Amino acid sequence: YWRDWSSDVCSSDLKAGPRPRASRDCRVRGSSTTSCDHGTPTQVRNYCPCVHKLRERRFVILAVATYWLIRLSAVVGTRPQLFQDSFGYLDEKLFGSPFRTWPVVLAYSLLSTNHLRVLVQTIIGCAAWSHLALTAPRTGRRGILLAVAVLTLGLSPAVTRFDSAVLSESLAISSCVFFVSLLIRDSLGTRRQPLLPVAWMLFVMIRPQHLLPGIAVGVIILGYRLLRRLDFRLTHVCYVIVGLLSLLQLSALSAVRDLNMYWIISTRVMSDSGRFSWWADHGMPVSEGIRYVNEFVIPASAVDDKVRRIISVPVGQDVPAIVDAGGTALARWVKKDAWGTYAMRVLSHPGETVDSLTRYLDTSLSSRVTTFLPPPERTTGPQYLFGTWQLLGASCLAGIATLAVAGRRQSAWTVILLLALTFALYSTSVLGSGIEVQRHAVTSAVMLRLAAVSAIMFVLSPNHRQGTEDPP
Repeated sequence: YWRDWSSDVCSSDLKAGPRPRASRDCRVRGSSTTSCDHGTPTQVRNYCPCVHKLRERRFVILAVATYWLIRLSAVVGTRPQLFQDSFGYLDEKLFGSPFRTWPVVLAYSLLSTNHLRVLVQTIIGCAAWSHLALTAPRTGRRGILLAVAVLTLGLSPAVTRFDSAVLSESLAISSCVFFVSLLIRDSLGTRRQPLLPVAWMLFVMIRPQHLLPGIAVGVIILGYRLLRRLDFRLTHVCYVIVGLLSLLQLSALSAVRDLNMYWIISTRVMSDSGRFSWWADHGMPVSEGIRYVNEFVIPASAVDDKVRRIISVPVGQDVPAIVDAGGTALARWVKKDAWGTYAMRVLSHPGETVDSLTRYLDTSLSSRVTTFLPPPERTTGPQYLFGTWQLLGASCLAGIATLAVAGRRQSAWTVILLLALTFALYSTSVLGSGIEVQRHAVTSAVMLRLAAVSAIMFVLSPNHRQGTEDPP
């Protein structure tokens, strides 16, 4: 009995034959599962890698289409949100103003109405997140779940609540996502991404807080190539040029730097007697009653004309009351020596600096406080979709350790680069802003999520599972 049974089983296995495997010239010539040359129709339907890839591709496309529908439906037919900062972006100067960077001003100047501006920046955001989602399937079978996770992250209110606002945050987040998506594709594939330097330039130039990382990357690449006496590739030249343009842009935005310094003095110096005495001892002019002005903010039009000849103030926007109370002496000091004194304070008081950075971790990187902007008319999902910075930071560190153990040094360094960018953006936003820190740090919060996504993609990629090195 057992001999006959085993003979029947073995003969049935031999008739079934081995499962088909993928080959390099494998193609699906149509939608029918029987059109692939990988065996019988049943085998093709159950095992053929071509059919599985086709199904995954269709599912991802459906998920992307659903994402576009949800995000666009949240802004179509709604009223654009205008704030005091919005009028600076609507300046008539095509290539920027003393208070705004040129990419946003240029984009808004090409569109005639605020409804059109909101719609276009939402479309750009949908395209950027879709580009990142379509990168996920390259990591293998689990890539389809990762693509859905990326699109779900792109629907969190911390991302979409800026779609209806005439501000730079929506375009800044989109440029960040597009840059990281190209960086991941550059690390995963054998082809270089020619648009990567362009995406980096747009990301750096789109907000003042992004300029310092752009300058730092340009200086690091330039110094490394010169010290090692290495030849410059075209991409290296592009990054150095972006660093130089960032330096020029930072110099052109002297007015916004001066205004930010007034906010820092007003919110962090005047409220503490010890800090006020330290700043006064290090050269800050102190006029009588400057610490006890009756109002916190005043309209820009109320500032004395003598002060306005020294400090440019934005039209139609409130400014700190100490701009007028400090007079021309404080204005000249802010223009010339204030940022040097502030840098000395940051470096000489590390405990105070660390306290300032840790104070806004939950409210900024986890976006638990959303009262700095009015809520949008329609929402796209619950806030918890954005996650917490502790969980995402742990995911990044675990991914770096896994990649390092597997010998994937290039992928590990890519995740480390994104974490360094996150820290640089967050530190610049917290230390360089006196008000609305949560809004200014939203790009760093998104960058932390993208660093975690990149770590997961690299760990799941076929190169990692096979234990091979990244392409050079």
